[in-house]
Amino acid sequence: MSIREMVVEGGACGAPAPTAPEYTHELLVVVQIDNLDRLKALYGEAAAVAARHGVEARLRSVVGPSVALFWNDEANLDALVTWKRLSAGEHTRLTGELLQSLAVPFVTGDEGANRFLVSAQAASGLLDINGLESYSTELHRLRCGLPQRAARDAAVDRDGQGLIRERLDMAEAVALYDALADGRIFLAWQPVTSADDSALVLYEEALLRLVRHDGADGRPILDESALQSGGESVAALERLGLVRALDAWVVGRVMERLKADPTIRLACNISAQSAVLDAWWSSLLADLVLSPDVASRLFVEITETAQFPDVSATVDFCGRLQRLGCAIVIDDFGVGRASLRDIVALNPAVVKIDASFLRWASSEGLREGAADELRSLIALASCRGREVIMEGVETAWMRDVAVRAGARWLQGQWVAPAVTLFPAHSSSVQTAAKDSSKDDPALPAFLQPSIEIEEAWEPNSGVRFARGLLFGLAFNTVIVGTGFGLWRWLA
Repeated sequence: MSIREMVVEGGACGAPAPTAPEYTHELLVVVQIDNLDRLKALYGEAAAVAARHGVEARLRSVVGPSVALFWNDEANLDALVTWKRLSAGEHTRLTGELLQSLAVPFVTGDEGANRFLVSAQAASGLLDINGLESYSTELHRLRCGLPQRAARDAAVDRDGQGLIRERLDMAEAVALYDALADGRIFLAWQPVTSADDSALVLYEEALLRLVRHDGADGRPILDESALQSGGESVAALERLGLVRALDAWVVGRVMERLKADPTIRLACNISAQSAVLDAWWSSLLADLVLSPDVASRLFVEITETAQFPDVSATVDFCGRLQRLGCAIVIDDFGVGRASLRDIVALNPAVVKIDASFLRWASSEGLREGAADELRSLIALASCRGREVIMEGVETAWMRDVAVRAGARWLQGQWVAPAVTLFPAHSSSVQTAAKDSSKDDPALPAFLQPSIEIEEAWEPNSGVRFARGLLFGLAFNTVIVGTGFGLWRWLA
């Protein structure tokens, strides 16, 4: 029996169809649970059952009870929903709400002993109620559009240590999303300033801060001294494939502040796992289309601490944001997982050099030739007119080393410390150059309002990769004389 027949006849997998349906649209939703096998390994079969039942319940809470459900296998769910009225944009909003609902921890075990998160993907489409062919075609399209679940190397679990580490990661992930639900996560803002004029701010970067402790009144302590960096928690989310919901939350908060203050430029940091066009981005992209002023002041920093799931999909993601007016920033350049060819294909406007290179170059005798390596890396990153940021500037000496190496933009505790904004949306950086985006010759060309942002390359990813490969080979030929030591070290 097909899922459409279940709606008509009231199959056991879903709620009975109305006796006299008057709906005009059908919504088809497909859900894929990516970590079901891992949940079994961590917490047993009961966790997998709880995950499947929980996904069904949360789907019904979002789309309503008039839904027929069918599991193609234990990790892939199809749902057919009947609606009287449903716009094309509304079904993407509902899919986003479903994904957000799945970011709330699930519970299994005696007295809720085990709490875990489901890593899931979803997609949706509208159907013509009179066309059976459209149903099968759309179902095939949606299923094929979801990335395949990554295989997990079982070798990590042979000694049992892998499972222990994974359980610890899950506990950290659950704690972070609990904190998000409880209002214990805030954003701190740290500016990137010009090496020549500290009053000139390229943008402010949003940094995650967590409140781990409460005051005597039981409320979170809203003070800088009570905050902790979210770096370790984010790393755990990336290892588990659970970072998407957090990244979407951060991007949304950054866009809210951009709307509240039209004079600032802000950056949000997302994982490489989030750099893909899917349901998580649907509502955010729709908002950017309607708010070109916000898009033109938004910098999206892609961190390479996790592997790009699909480089060609990331290229398409960057191209879409660039066409909307956003600037792409590659973070942690030099230690990330992307190759030079990948970087060229992504075509970022800004590249940030990982702080470790500056620490080595600033420490006499710590690493021979480190200053030359830093200089060559900055030269490499700045090719094709890209702006380069040297992060991790913690002392005046480190600032001097970075400037001598060719860095034009600086970020770090010595330049300006990060300042957390508690509920009010006030600016964290006092600068006379706050309105400097208006025809300031010291700003990069892509920020000058009189110059249009460079049009993205053609949408064919193969063409972009070919260009990237040719450019990378040509650039390698030029730099081989001066940067051989850097390439040998990076290899």
